[in-house]
Amino acid sequence: MFAPLPRSSHSNHVQNRSAVCQRTLSARQIVLFVLAGSQNAIAFYEHMGFTLTGKQLVQQTPFGDLRELEMLLLR
Repeated sequence: MFAPLPRSSHSNHVQNRSAVCQRTLSARQIVLFVLAGSQNAIAFYEHMGFTLTGKQLVQQTPFGDLRELEMLLLR
């Protein structure tokens, strides 16, 4: 079991995460990768305004290739 963070560390961690979220939400573009073939996820992100860019990321694993598709949200 991990020891709880001291109160000041926890407070700093929350403030840092908040700052990262604010910068992300105010970004002009947001990029994410979704697994190829995950039609529900692709449809969800398209509904949220993301579009497929045509770029793919392929990672070779012992279980086969893992193919991810890049999606972009422009603001």
